[in-house]
Formats: sequence, C-alpha cells, structure tokens
Amino acid sequence: MSKYYTIIDENNRIAKCNPEDIPLELRQDIMESLGEGIDIKDLTFFYDFKEDYIVVNCKHEMYECFKAMLADIVEMELEKVSELYDLAPKSLKNIIKTLFNIMVTRADKKGGAPTPELSGEGL
Repeated sequence: MSKYYTIIDENNRIAKCNPEDIPLELRQDIMESLGEGIDIKDLTFFYDFKEDYIVVNCKHEMYECFKAMLADIVEMELEKVSELYDLAPKSLKNIIKTLFNIMVTRADKKGGAPTPELSGEGL
C-alpha cells in the first residue's frame, strides 16, 4: 500500500490524501490529465489503478460531501449509476462518469459482465 494516502473505507476501496503528499511523478500525471490552469489543491479525487483505490482529496473544501457521495455511488449497481447519470445536473456529470468508468474497470478486473452505457444529457 502506498504511504501517501490513508484508507477510510476498505469495503469500497476509498482512501484519502493531502494532494501535497502525492509523489511528484503521480502528481504530474494527474495534473496533465486535468489540463492547464487547474491547481492540484482543486483535485476532488482520482483513481489509483495499481492499488485499486479511489483517493479523495482530504483538503478539498467539499471533502466530506465527496467522501459520502463516492461511497454511495460505488455501492450502486452499474445500471443504477447509468440512470443517475441520466438524471444528474451537468455539474455532477463528470464526477458520475468518472466513478462509472472506475466501476467498469473494477468489474473488468474481476471478469465482469458487459456494462451499460452512459447516455443522458442531464438537467
């Protein structure tokens, strides 16, 4: 296990970290994927593929909200997450889509069944 994060929900494989503690190489990869003009402190969460953890930024002002939302969503069936995406406001679409993709990745690692698609435009 990586030392830069702390497990907060073993069942759902969710951890927390201070973004300043993320190793430099990983931090650079994350920043590259976020795009120009984004500060690492604005990061809400990311997926550690190697360790299979969703890592939440514990210094983000909405940490408690994201922590609860992530746990609730990853406990849902993929079909329900797809329905949630269809109904979600645009402000939440990216978060739900990212979690959906993480859940698909996890299912694929376990040899899961075919997965539903995300389609809705949201409110």
